[in-house]
Amino acid sequence: MFYLAMIDDPQDRDLFEHLYRTYGKSMMSNALKVVRDYHWAEDVVSESFIKVAVHFEKIKRMTEQECKNYLGIIVRNTAIDIYRKRDKMP
Repeated sequence: MFYLAMIDDPQDRDLFEHLYRTYGKSMMSNALKVVRDYHWAEDVVSESFIKVAVHFEKIKRMTEQECKNYLGIIVRNTAIDIYRKRDKMP
């Protein structure tokens, strides 16, 4: 996972991997509901985890439920952005 290069602390890396393993499949499922294409959904999840790495300090202070909700919002908004960009492509 290239995302781990963005995180220095080993404990933070473990937490990030935990988030990826725990929520990656549900994020993929949510992305597929919006973009309706497996390859685009992979891009959505990838971009979403980049956003997670960027905002990791905020995320690691969240409760499990807050984190789950936040990840859901991130993936939905990223999927909508990618869907809109895709529709504008010729």
